[in-house]
Amino acid sequence: MKRLFALAVGLLPCFLAYSQASDEPGRSAGLTVASRIEANPWTELGNKNSGCDLGSSSLYTFLEGNITDNLSYYVENHWLSSEPGYLYEMTLHSDDINWVNAAQLTLELGDFAITAGKGSMQWGTHEEDEYDIDMFTPMVSSIWNSFAIYQWGASAAWYYGDESFVGFQASSSPYTEHPFEDGVTAFSLMCRNVTDSWDDMISVNNIGMGDGERLWVWSVSTKWQATDSFSLGTSYTSRIGDMENIFAKGSLVQLFSRWEGDKFGAFLVVNSDLGDDFHRTNAGATLLYTPSEAFRFHASLGYSFGTWVPDLLSASIGLTYYFNVSL
Repeated sequence: MKRLFALAVGLLPCFLAYSQASDEPGRSAGLTVASRIEANPWTELGNKNSGCDLGSSSLYTFLEGNITDNLSYYVENHWLSSEPGYLYEMTLHSDDINWVNAAQLTLELGDFAITAGKGSMQWGTHEEDEYDIDMFTPMVSSIWNSFAIYQWGASAAWYYGDESFVGFQASSSPYTEHPFEDGVTAFSLMCRNVTDSWDDMISVNNIGMGDGERLWVWSVSTKWQATDSFSLGTSYTSRIGDMENIFAKGSLVQLFSRWEGDKFGAFLVVNSDLGDDFHRTNAGATLLYTPSEAFRFHASLGYSFGTWVPDLLSASIGLTYYFNVSL
C-alpha cells in the first residue's frame, strides 16, 4: 500500500500537467526545473580536520497551476541531492527530507483559502520561508539543519491582503517516522502582515513528540524593505536546532540583510543559538551573480564558533541553472 501511494505521488505532476492540455478557461500550468552544483570546502580551525563535499548540489522541479478559477495545485520535487539514495530511502517518512517536498491542492473561496496535502509547516521566520534552492550551506541556522518542515496536513487561512493572512494548520509531526503514526500530530497558528515596507510574521506551534508529550515553539520575524533593492530583518525562535532531538532548549536569534541589483547581489546572515550554559554562532556572507534568468553563480563564506564546538570555516562555490516551461 505504501509503494502504491508513493507511486501515486510521483505520478501526480505528470497527471496535473496532462490535465492542462485543455483550453478550458481558468486552466494554466508552469514548470520550473532548477539544478545546482556546488563545492563546499571546510576546515576546523585549531586542528587538522578538513574536507570538501558537494554541499547542497541538487535537482528540483516546481510545478504549479490552476485546475479551475479557484482550485490550484503546487508540486515540488527534490529529485537529486549530494546523497541521492537517501531521498528515496526516506519515501513517506515525516522525520526527514525525501524526494517530495510538496504536493498540494488549494481551494480559494473569496478571502479564504483551504490547502490540503504535503507542504511546509507554518513557521514564523523568513529563513523557513525561502526555497531550499535559495539557501546556502555556510549560512543556515541550526533549525534549518535539524527540522523536517515538509509535512502532510491541511490548513485554512483568511487573507486580508495579497500576502497578509491569519492561518491555522494541522499536520503530521517531524517526531514520528511516518505521517500521523500513532496519531502524533502538530498544530500551528500563524499571522503574516505585509505592507510596502514591512513583512512581519509570528507563529505558535504545538508539536507532538509521541507518548503523549507535546512541544511548544513560537517564532517571530520582521523584515524592512528599505529600498527596492535592499532589505534587513531579524528573527527569534524559542528553541534551537538539535540534530538528535530536532529541537532543544534555548533561543535562536537571527539577523539578516540582502541587497539585490540587476545582476549582482549580496546576502548577510548571523545565527546565534543561546542557551543557559552555552552559545553557538555562525555568520555568513554570499555574493550572487545572475548574468541571465537561466544562470546564477554564488560564492559563500561562513564562520562558526561557540561553546563545546570547534571553530569552523566553510565556503560554498557553485552554479544554479533554471529552466521554465509554460504548459
